[in-house]
Amino acid sequence: MKKNIFVLIILASFFLLWLSYNKIVSVGPQIKNDSVNNTLSVNQVIGGIKKSYKTSPGITALGLLEKTNYIITNGEKENAFVVSINKIKADSFKNQYWAFYINGKPSNVGAGSYHLQQNDNIEWKIEKY
Repeated sequence: MKKNIFVLIILASFFLLWLSYNKIVSVGPQIKNDSVNNTLSVNQVIGGIKKSYKTSPGITALGLLEKTNYIITNGEKENAFVVSINKIKADSFKNQYWAFYINGKPSNVGAGSYHLQQNDNIEWKIEKY
């Protein structure tokens, strides 16, 4: 009887090790933002050219723009106003500015204030006021 219990404990231990090795056993909620790698997948469109990025949670739209392009701004962080992206300048004499869109809608906050979310589509384009 003791031998059967010992064999059963050994087999159960190997099975649990196999499950944990193959990541079948999970603890906690499953989050769909690639939390294993702690990254977000986002798209950024500038002048009609779309590129996909994996980035860290907590980054702002302005932070992504700064990391992936050459930009010039007036101001910093939450108060930054984008003047030029990749040497393409919005001409204030022609009443132009770089517009910032989130998932197809004009943003109601600055790019330095908007923290990216999983699968966001960020778009930058020159518009007139």
